[in-house]
Amino acid sequence: MPTSSSPRVRRGAELAAGLTALAIAAGVMTWLSGTDRAQLLFRDGDSVLPVLVLRSLATGQPQDWALSPVLFAPELALVALFTLLGAAPVVALWAAGTAQFALLYGALRYVAGRARLAPWAALAATALYALLAAAGTSGERRSLELAGLLGTTTYYSGALLATIVVVGAAARFLRDGDPRALALAAITTACGVLCNPLLGAWAVAPIAAAALLLLLLLRAREERMRSRDERSPGPDERKRVRDERSRGPDERTNGDERMRAVDEHGSARLRPWHATALLLGTLGGASVLGLALRLPLRGLFALDAPSYARPGRWLEALQALLALLEPTPAAFAAAALLLAAGAACWVAARAGLRRRDPGLALLGLVGLLGPPLVLLGSIALGTESPRYLQPVVFLPLLGVAALASALQRAPAEALPAALLEQSPAAAALPAGPERAPTAAPDGPQPQRRRSRIRSSVAPAASLVAAAALLTVALATPPVLERAAADPDVDCVTGWIERADAVGAGQFWTVRYPKSRLDDPSRLVQVTHDLHPYAWLVNRADFDVAAIEFLLVDAQSPAFELLEGTGTTAIGCGRYTILQLAEPLALR
Repeated sequence: MPTSSSPRVRRGAELAAGLTALAIAAGVMTWLSGTDRAQLLFRDGDSVLPVLVLRSLATGQPQDWALSPVLFAPELALVALFTLLGAAPVVALWAAGTAQFALLYGALRYVAGRARLAPWAALAATALYALLAAAGTSGERRSLELAGLLGTTTYYSGALLATIVVVGAAARFLRDGDPRALALAAITTACGVLCNPLLGAWAVAPIAAAALLLLLLLRAREERMRSRDERSPGPDERKRVRDERSRGPDERTNGDERMRAVDEHGSARLRPWHATALLLGTLGGASVLGLALRLPLRGLFALDAPSYARPGRWLEALQALLALLEPTPAAFAAAALLLAAGAACWVAARAGLRRRDPGLALLGLVGLLGPPLVLLGSIALGTESPRYLQPVVFLPLLGVAALASALQRAPAEALPAALLEQSPAAAALPAGPERAPTAAPDGPQPQRRRSRIRSSVAPAASLVAAAALLTVALATPPVLERAAADPDVDCVTGWIERADAVGAGQFWTVRYPKSRLDDPSRLVQVTHDLHPYAWLVNRADFDVAAIEFLLVDAQSPAFELLEGTGTTAIGCGRYTILQLAEPLALR
């Protein structure tokens, strides 16, 4: 009979947790697609960027894009994949959002490590984030409903996932000294900063702060233990202290050397301060490399990242943030979930310090320090947009994922010898195979019964997850059909196709109808005074001789037209087409 730790049972647990995470991902995206959040997911001026890029490529238009400092490469790749598979724009955006929630589980699973309950801890963290996302059903882009932004393709989902992977890799390197983890952290950081410089603030800065604090805490703990040992030493301890004092400074055992040990792979760990210096140096170098790789692409960026910093407006940023706080039941529930995640971070940090496990402690400390650092940094830079505060809601997930390791008791055989030497009870422990097996206090039958129950959990969970996936699969098509239905936009695009005309409109008005056209260049993005507005758009659109109509809605400031310019209004629901008596050239 397979035990709860057998490979077959562990594979079953991985499968069950993965299927459940996929069901959660699809379920939360379908739920949000049926609420007002569909406006932000499928119709927002920012969210339709991947559709505009793909349709521009499909028409063979010259590519000369004006982007923000973000490349959106990972998100665009997901939408492109599902589009190539034949998905309509709304379905492709839904599938990309679902994939991003599923990838969140994958990243958290990496963070959770090799503990027996790691899949379930990662699943718990994913479910917590899905609850936060499901609670945010408004269509407002400027709100504190931040978790749901993972379902969009233009609000830094790639940076979110990269941050979790980088922190997880950093923790593994500090714990095991594994060069593969350091390489993964470096590659992910370089690629992440290349695509989005925000990764430096979301990942590198919190890791640096947590790692430095960890060094101080480890040193303080070591000093306390040394002081305690010297106050009440036993005979063996007194002999060890005398021997240590008789050695030279180079031979003397210190706290850092006690942390030097051999892990289960047989590779020696670095001393904490050596490992920290190497980690931070690598992350810093990878960040610089990512920024350097952006230089050849600077023609794509209509605005560089430093332009977003306005330190003189910190008070306005604080006031704007406070204005977004609303005492709603959903807000209180979200705060309670985040407090629970914060408590998990505290548990992980305490467990890591107690066991001298720097990786586990780093996960907890990043989850505790990262949110206030990002919040204070955003206010200090005068940033009023709440989307930059997403680490406040996703960094605490690190502590939830780390609970599997924090709550698991490590066997004495797995502890580094240098740590066992410090314990007064270590001498009473027989070494390795000489240790006598401990009989189960309840006897063999109850133990077999517990093992049978544990081994049946994963298959049962897999069946439940498969049923949930099937339910979501059946419920999703009508939800997406309703989300895609928009008679007003159909009226606009139908008129443009019939008139074979080229028109213009302002950013928030024109982009969704533009994304629904087979040839998006037939709607040109302009300012209220008819100047080209080069923002998240292909500059090749501006190579038009003249425009024949203007598209307006309630979001459009009045156009400044030349006196005597004649127009004919054509109503299309919330949109109005102003057909010009004479074509106008852009200014």
